[in-house]
Amino acid sequence: MIMINEILHNFVSLILIEYYFFAKINKILVSFINIKIQLKINFMSILKKYQAAKGNYKVTFTYPANEGTQTVQVLGDFNNWNSNEAPKLKKGKEGFTTTLELNAGNSYEFRYLINSNQWENDVHADQHVPSLYAGTNNSLLQLDAVEAPVKKTTAVKAISSKRTTTETKKVEAKAAKATTSKKVDLEGTVKAVKVVASKRSVKKPAK
Repeated sequence: MIMINEILHNFVSLILIEYYFFAKINKILVSFINIKIQLKINFMSILKKYQAAKGNYKVTFTYPANEGTQTVQVLGDFNNWNSNEAPKLKKGKEGFTTTLELNAGNSYEFRYLINSNQWENDVHADQHVPSLYAGTNNSLLQLDAVEAPVKKTTAVKAISSKRTTTETKKVEAKAAKATTSKKVDLEGTVKAVKVVASKRSVKKPAK
């Protein structure tokens, strides 16, 4: 009886040890997976830059260079979901990247195609929306329309024209005043000459 109790006790102890051991291993694995996912999230990104001169956006897609990842393509509405038209992302220090120029004021659904056989969404997409295939979502890229700045050229020209007109009127007024003044002086001079001439033409009476 004592032997049976000892065997049972040892058996239970062994089970508890194994449970504890596997619980620890599971916790380590979960932590490792979470770290890997976090690293993946950190390296996955979408950078939007509006180009006022062209009226569109320069969008840079970045996908992490995970172990086993050989090729990455970004497929979406902007290339008709055609893998033959979709560019392959270039591998660099920060992962796989590519840059596209897309029209403003539109939204685009897209996904990453990994190694030509695995689809993935971008965790940094503006939204995730249902795709045409049941149970799957697409990433959504939203590019807001940007209003063109109001040109101030017309207003500046109007102000400049108004100032020029005012200055011209002032100059004309001064010129007219000067002309009038000269005319008055000339008329006075003419009158004085006439008076002198009149006095000289008058003859003195004979004595």
